[in-house]
Amino acid sequence: MTCTHHSLPRGRGVDTSSCKGISNGMSCNATCDVGFSGSSTSVACTETGDFVGEAPACKVQTCDVPASLNNDMYKHTCRGKKHGSKCSVMCRGGHKGENAKWKCFAGNFSGALPTCMGKPCKRGLPRRRGVDSSACKDTITGESCAASCKRGYTPTGSGNTTCTADGWFTPTDFWCQPALCGNLSSLTAFQGPSIRHSCEDEAFGRKCLASCAWGYKGSPVGLMCDAAADTMVAQGFIEKKTGLLATAQGVAPTCLGRPCSYRMPRMRGVSHDCQGKLTGESCTVSSSAGFTVVGGSATLTCGLRGAFEGTMPVISPASCPDPSFESDVAHECTSKKFGMSCWAYCKTGSGAAKKYVCYMGGSGSTLDLFAATSNISCTRGGGRLLRDSGRQLVASCTSASATTAGLDAAGGGYSFGTCLGLADGSACIVTCADGYNMSDASPPTWTCTSAALFGVKPTCVPVACTYNLPSGVGVSHDCSGVGTGSSCIAGCGAGYALASGTTSESFTCNWDGNFIGSAPSCVALPCATLQLSAYYQSDCANITTGSSCYVSCGYGYELSGNITQQTCETNGTFSGSMPSCMSKLCTSGVPEDADLNASSGCSGLRTGESCNVGCANGYAGNASSFSCAASGFVNGTKPTCTPLKCSVPQDLAAGGRAVDTCSGLSYGEQCLVGCAFGYQLTGSASAAQWTCDVNGSASGEVALTGSMPPCELIPCLYGLPAGDDFSSNCSSAGFGQSCLMSCATGYQGAATWLSCGEGQLFSGQAPSCSTRFCPNRTFPAGIHDNCGSTEFQGSCWATCAAGYRSEGVALAELTCNVSDMASAANGIALIGSNPSCQTRPCSFGLPQGLGYSHNCSGAATGQACTVSCSMGYNGTEVKQLVCDADEALKGELPGCVATATLALLVVHGKMSLTVSNAAEFIIDLAAKAGIAQSLASVAQVDVSQVSVVLSLGSRRLMGRQLADPQVDVAYNITLTSASPGDAAKAATSLVKVMTKVSNAEMGAWIVQQIASNPNRVGTYTITVTSRSAGGSIVSSDGSVQELNLDKPNPASGAKSDYSFAGACFLWFMLAAMPLLF
Repeated sequence: MTCTHHSLPRGRGVDTSSCKGISNGMSCNATCDVGFSGSSTSVACTETGDFVGEAPACKVQTCDVPASLNNDMYKHTCRGKKHGSKCSVMCRGGHKGENAKWKCFAGNFSGALPTCMGKPCKRGLPRRRGVDSSACKDTITGESCAASCKRGYTPTGSGNTTCTADGWFTPTDFWCQPALCGNLSSLTAFQGPSIRHSCEDEAFGRKCLASCAWGYKGSPVGLMCDAAADTMVAQGFIEKKTGLLATAQGVAPTCLGRPCSYRMPRMRGVSHDCQGKLTGESCTVSSSAGFTVVGGSATLTCGLRGAFEGTMPVISPASCPDPSFESDVAHECTSKKFGMSCWAYCKTGSGAAKKYVCYMGGSGSTLDLFAATSNISCTRGGGRLLRDSGRQLVASCTSASATTAGLDAAGGGYSFGTCLGLADGSACIVTCADGYNMSDASPPTWTCTSAALFGVKPTCVPVACTYNLPSGVGVSHDCSGVGTGSSCIAGCGAGYALASGTTSESFTCNWDGNFIGSAPSCVALPCATLQLSAYYQSDCANITTGSSCYVSCGYGYELSGNITQQTCETNGTFSGSMPSCMSKLCTSGVPEDADLNASSGCSGLRTGESCNVGCANGYAGNASSFSCAASGFVNGTKPTCTPLKCSVPQDLAAGGRAVDTCSGLSYGEQCLVGCAFGYQLTGSASAAQWTCDVNGSASGEVALTGSMPPCELIPCLYGLPAGDDFSSNCSSAGFGQSCLMSCATGYQGAATWLSCGEGQLFSGQAPSCSTRFCPNRTFPAGIHDNCGSTEFQGSCWATCAAGYRSEGVALAELTCNVSDMASAANGIALIGSNPSCQTRPCSFGLPQGLGYSHNCSGAATGQACTVSCSMGYNGTEVKQLVCDADEALKGELPGCVATATLALLVVHGKMSLTVSNAAEFIIDLAAKAGIAQSLASVAQVDVSQVSVVLSLGSRRLMGRQLADPQVDVAYNITLTSASPGDAAKAATSLVKVMTKVSNAEMGAWIVQQIASNPNRVGTYTITVTSRSAGGSIVSSDGSVQELNLDKPNPASGAKSDYSFAGACFLWFMLAAMPLLF
């Protein structure tokens, strides 16, 4: 006897494979499986068919963590893992890579180390003005890099730094200082008095102006310090607009002197070449014809302030020679100078006084007195003696006489020299003095009487001085229109003040048209300080009235257009437009460390704009303000941001999951979440990697995020009873869980509980299971079976009962097996198809004679029909007949007695049909009903008067293939008439109706009738190939009359194939009709 496997000793790691199949009296060894250690035991097979012996004590082996995992690159969940367990290895902080899965097998781990790559450092990158940290971009954990200085900066300290595992670069003392430019004045193009600049001791990136000095004009130039090796040839300066070196042709401003307009020599009789002289140029001042220079010609220089500098020469008019007139002419023309006029008049006789002028002759070389109109001409006669030049009279009129007459009054402007020393009774003329214009046509005559002068004063108008008006920078005066003898004041105009220790000066209008006096010394006042915002820079410090300066864009701002000019006006303010300046975009210094959040406006800052830099989500610390400096660097003190700590949620270890490396995790760090003791990862899954990350809330708090690892209880693998008769839910039962061991489907018995204990070993008894019987199937009528007590996985048979015929398989085999059919019980049922059994029509026992009316034709096994008395017979009973299994109708007929003579017309015919799927067609009740309905419709009778029998005919060869088999149709149409004559008339009418329908129409009609029946089995293609019919009349007395129904075939035009038999045959047909149909 072979021992059953149920009795083998069970235990964790126990291998009893050598014991299977051994017989009574034999023994075998139970050993420890791979991954377990322990001594084997002996097991014997006894006479009872049970094994006897103890299972060995097998201890699972633990895998030691290899040294390759004990470094700073990896962290793992492999400590303490036992045989068959799995663990995960991941890259430690500062590294990245796919996790690796390791397996403990037989005391050793197997698995590949993950490929760990260092992560780029994103915190602590050197960030100072001028520092270039581009070499440190993408520097990963463990790598070093060196920061350097950008162009125009000089280094201090070492720029070497290393990327550490915490994502920080090691700190450095590296600084970059902007380099200094030299002195622009050392460049030849910027030397000389015509150029001024503010470009001294400028640092890299700073801007300055070079413009024309006072007294010069020209466009200013904006320069920038670009203190680099390739620009130091120009002391480090370049033109801001073009980038050209300051030494390049055309960069330095082209400065031209301004023309002088103040202290231009404007004395009477002056000659000079000073007009149009520019700053620094000289001119010579001398006298024009008719004038002389006292002390020789003088040289003047055009000064920076627009005034000629130097001592003006003294210009004196030359004297005309005294005139020589006739003795009878008196005059006042002695010692006349160039430009002066005088009068001559007749002492005796008559003649008009004449005016003479001292000027150059026609050739322009002789200075003399010339008559203004015509020379004087005196005619001697008895006229009055105006002045006796021969006989001297006692003088009686003197200067006192002139004073008394008011001729020497201040401002009078009279010339009365001819009246002084005039003898009493003598006459003279009074004219206007030099510097006055006489409005009278000729001078009036005055007489000296008793030492007093009498006469009419001429009208003398002082001539306005037009020469040598007060002139000088800032000098103002009220001398315009001031005439001879009058004075005016020269002071300082708006924007100017008298020099210390000086006062305003008085000017007097001299007879010769020159103002006499010295211009005051005026000092230009400084304009109020030009208040400029940081947008601008200028050279407008200490600018005084009338001077100009330039305004450009300040450090950190870009010029759009040209530098503009500002002029210090006399009211002490500047006039002029401001340049268009745009703040410069800061291109460096924006904090980019991963622990900072500079997204709140720090990108795209322009000079002067500020932003707040706080700690990024996941970090804690106070925000700091950063601003865009003029240097293009965003300045500010980086806030100290500390990564937040993630706490381990209490429910993380729920569901058999264990947190291995997640305690004390900081933001951005990762850990592994594996399975707790007694659990294992499902399938090929690995431990889940969790990250201390921002939890998505507005507060920026952190939390551990990640997917839970798929953990399942480690199932018990040992001690589970085996056999096809058992079923359990123990496949996933783990330590401490119980599972139900029950009888499998098809078996029965009480279920038992098993417990999964230590060592993955099940404990408990297996159930006692016996075979179940299938529930009996309820077969349709007409089927006989032997399936009443079929055991699980056994078979039985079913066939057609008496009175039924088989359509297809006559004998069907059914199997008892697992099933989900509705008829199943306890999960099992008979599987297999029932045989197709069709009832047989009863062909015996049909009611005979004309006295019965019935519907028994075609009644099949088990069906009932009714029989009553026909018309013309007495009897009211209705009897029922039943078709028995022996194919005979059984039951009692009614009693019917004839009352009159009747005739029965019977038309019987045949049709041949070609039908697709003929075998299905002849058993389809819908097909049979469709043919009957079609015949009734054509014959115009009720369908109850039509009976039809279908049978399968032969198959014809069409070409090389067999055509669809023929279906033969036999039918009867029965009509009752009052007499044989009426029956004959009805037959003639019926034939006429029938012959009107062609074979094609008949086939279409049949198809239509079948298609309209919802109970049809299939769909068919039908062709009517032939039709034939015959008929007879049976009288109530039993006599039979043969009918001649031979008519042309409506389908082909040939004679229809009607056949008629003798009376006996027709009577037999009538009698046997119920059996055939």
